[in-house]
Formats: sequence, C-alpha cells, structure tokens
Amino acid sequence: MVEDPDPELRALKKTLDEHFRGRDPELRGIFHELVERLRELGAVKVDPVKTTINLVARHNFGAVTVRGTFLRLEFLAKTRIADGRIVHIERLGPAKFEHSVVIESLADLDDVVMGWLAAAYRLQS
Repeated sequence: MVEDPDPELRALKKTLDEHFRGRDPELRGIFHELVERLRELGAVKVDPVKTTINLVARHNFGAVTVRGTFLRLEFLAKTRIADGRIVHIERLGPAKFEHSVVIESLADLDDVVMGWLAAAYRLQS
C-alpha cells in the first residue's frame, strides 16, 4: 500500500486494530462475520478512517463505528425504513437516506439487516 504523502490526509487513516483496541474482543469477530457475509454479494473494500470503518463497493454503501460494547452500523437506502431497530435516520438527498442500527451480537446480523445491506450494496451513487 502506498502511503499518502499529505500528512493531514495520512492522519485521517486508522487501522482496524486501532478501531478495536480496548473494546470488547467479541466485536472484532462480529465485524469479521459482517464483512464475510457482505463479500458473498461481491467485492467489498474495508476502509478504516479516523472515526469509522467504511464499507465500499462501487461507492461507500455503509460504515461501522466501534463503540465500547457494540457496533453502530450505518447503511444507505433509497427510502426511509420503518423498523424499531433503526436508531437514527438522516436524509441525504431526495432518494437517499442513511440509517443506523446497533449490532451487539451475531444474532443482530439477521436476514433483515443483511437484506438492508444487500440493497445498499446495489445502490447506484
């Protein structure tokens, strides 16, 4: 990997180890399983930056923020999703919404959540 020559941009990069340092070790396993399941859809790049771990296909379709005892998973959708597990929704454009869910265990990566992520993966940016 070529290091970015711009020190300001280089400072924004972070490693996966830094994101998971001092956190519940089970979270790293949940994250790994998430990425494995996403890669069943096709190529997925994991891009750790300062505050999140971006999930990238042709575009950023999701992101993970590591918290003390859970992962906050954000993903894009064309419409607002009404579900009790959605903890935050932000409208990004006329047909683009960012949704956030809390992932505390592998059970939270159920067919519904993976379906939302599959739809986000297929979105055209």
